[in-house]
Amino acid sequence: MAQSKTTKRIFNMAYGIGAAIVILGALFKIQHISIGPLTGGLMLTIGMAVEAIVFFISAFEPIEDDLDWTKVYPELGNAAVSYTHLTLPTICSV
Repeated sequence: MAQSKTTKRIFNMAYGIGAAIVILGALFKIQHISIGPLTGGLMLTIGMAVEAIVFFISAFEPIEDDLDWTKVYPELGNAAVSYTHLTLPTICSV
């Protein structure tokens, strides 16, 4: 679903705004603050509902392909890596 840059940007903004509302709602709830109809409980409910909707929709996003790191680090492409040149340090001799 979220394949275009615009859609990804919108989802990132929704995550951030939802999280900010949840944090403010928790603050309002802990401090017993209410501004008119905005109470901590209402803000927590709205923020968590936004987060739940965004997480639900993002569950259906296609999985992106992994990057080919061997193009940047060619040594990762070697299937047979030898570690025979490595030795363990001697702590004490007998």
